[in-house]
Amino acid sequence: MRNTRHTRSAGPDGKIGTKWRSSSGANGNILISKHAKHPEAIFVYYNYLLENYANPKEGGEFEHGFAKGYDWDIVDGTPTSDPAKVKEYNNEFMFITGFNNNPAVIPDLYMSSLVKLANGEKPATPYEKLLAQKRKPENWYAAKVVMDQKDIRRKNYFNGARRRRCRASGIC
Repeated sequence: MRNTRHTRSAGPDGKIGTKWRSSSGANGNILISKHAKHPEAIFVYYNYLLENYANPKEGGEFEHGFAKGYDWDIVDGTPTSDPAKVKEYNNEFMFITGFNNNPAVIPDLYMSSLVKLANGEKPATPYEKLLAQKRKPENWYAAKVVMDQKDIRRKNYFNGARRRRCRASGIC
């Protein structure tokens, strides 16, 4: 499936650009209490997730998701993570970890996999198969547009004071 509808578009001045809305890191933020007895434990755990869950190996513990019967199951002999097909589907894992709904994400892998799908390539790895199932083709093509424009995409780092009227009204 090749996308021919989405082309590079430019503004009235002929320049191409995008807006980067997120001000946080790709995987959210983690706060560790200064009272934690073993603050390094979160890094051990998170590294484990990055090495095993973020891009699972075929036949590995997380090949189809976090836990069978939880966020994936075998339906009619086929593994699926479709919430409509998994009897007691639960994605609370993402919230329990506190990792901004993404327990472990490798940003480059995410975007490059979406671009592969947008280019019509078949998903080959467990991660790509799961991504193809969970993300809509519109997401694939949006990722392609973003990556095609990566040389002109710039984050706005200005975090200055809001305008006086905005501060006074308290609505923004």
